[in-house]
Amino acid sequence: MLAFAGFALAFGALLVALHFRDKGFFSSKDMFAGKDIRAWTGRAAPDVIPAPPEPPPLVTQDSESGLPVSPFSPFAMGASARFIRPVRFDPPYDPIDAKTFRASDVTIALTGIEAPERTAICVDFEKTRWICGIQARVALYYIIRAETLSCLRGREEPEAGQSLRGTCTIKGRDVATELVRTGYARAAGLPSREMAEAEAEARAALRGLWRGNWTIVSLQ
Repeated sequence: MLAFAGFALAFGALLVALHFRDKGFFSSKDMFAGKDIRAWTGRAAPDVIPAPPEPPPLVTQDSESGLPVSPFSPFAMGASARFIRPVRFDPPYDPIDAKTFRASDVTIALTGIEAPERTAICVDFEKTRWICGIQARVALYYIIRAETLSCLRGREEPEAGQSLRGTCTIKGRDVATELVRTGYARAAGLPSREMAEAEAEARAALRGLWRGNWTIVSLQ
């Protein structure tokens, strides 16, 4: 009888423990007394744990320009993110004006510089008019004509007819800075130290438009 009574008590204690566990009790071992301590959490354990939401699909291409983008680009992370992998272009190139050119079906506009329009006419210190816009376009062509370009999208949104506005480099050299060095472009905004030095060099040597102090006339 005593053995049966002990078994019944143990079985009853087990049922009570299972009941309290399902109702939201938790237990931990008392490190010193070796006792099983239980406390009420106020919440019942859920029957089903929901699966985590699926991540958004990875954007690998700009829907407007068709350019490949990095997972860290503004298209993949939102408008505030500006990290993007450079895009590589190979010749031939088709210069549109001194700071805009086409590579295949992509139109690229260099930022950070000011340059004459393709139809611009300039006047030098001797009051002689010359086709500075066309010569500036030729200057860009001679810089990029046989080189592989690495271009990085900038913060400015492309204008009509443009796919990308940003900076391009050739073997680590900034294309816009090299164009400023010829005198057919000048810095716009706050230039880098290299661009400021290139502009000072071109101005001192009276290169490009500096031979007329950047005097552009309007043909009306």
